[in-house]
Amino acid sequence: MNFSPTFLRYKKNGLATFDLNSMIKIKLNTFQYVITIAGNKDLKISKTYIEKLTDQEIETIVNEWGKQVVDEIKKKLIKN
Repeated sequence: MNFSPTFLRYKKNGLATFDLNSMIKIKLNTFQYVITIAGNKDLKISKTYIEKLTDQEIETIVNEWGKQVVDEIKKKLIKN
């Protein structure tokens, strides 16, 4: 299962626009689920199905995903 929001039509240099895709992957295994953010090799959270994410884990996922989105926007704005 993948959560893949698409951010559409960011403006660059007046009328030029670009889109941005980012993906949070949730892999459902036999006894556990694994959450990763595409492109972030450091973030991998594995839990059994009876375990909930902690507040700290949720905060880490949101912060890392947000940082990745902002970094991608900056890269696209710098590209010609």
